[in-house]
Amino acid sequence: MVIVCVQKTSSTYGALFASSHLGINIMSDAQLGTVRRFAAKDGDKFLGLAWSSGPFGSPLIDGSSASIEARIKERYQARTHTVFVARVEHADVTDAAPLVYKAGRFYGGAGLEELT
Repeated sequence: MVIVCVQKTSSTYGALFASSHLGINIMSDAQLGTVRRFAAKDGDKFLGLAWSSGPFGSPLIDGSSASIEARIKERYQARTHTVFVARVEHADVTDAAPLVYKAGRFYGGAGLEELT
């Protein structure tokens, strides 16, 4: 089981709320640019990005440290966010070191060196 909290004003909120599954991409430490792209408020975040549909149709980003696809079981309203509770139905793991976010900074998962 996984829990994902999504702000109701997110540009992807409507599509996610209507979906039966969600995709979780654990980004690698080589994907800082992709993370920044998804943090931006404008544009097509998937334009020019290498990704594929998971077995249940969720977008799984190529080069991620891990990709998970989960069936949404429950949705709970929590003021400004919705808490999605989902059961993992598909997972892939690679050897790529994960990107770590802590206290407003990004770190490479292999040696926890700060990335800029």
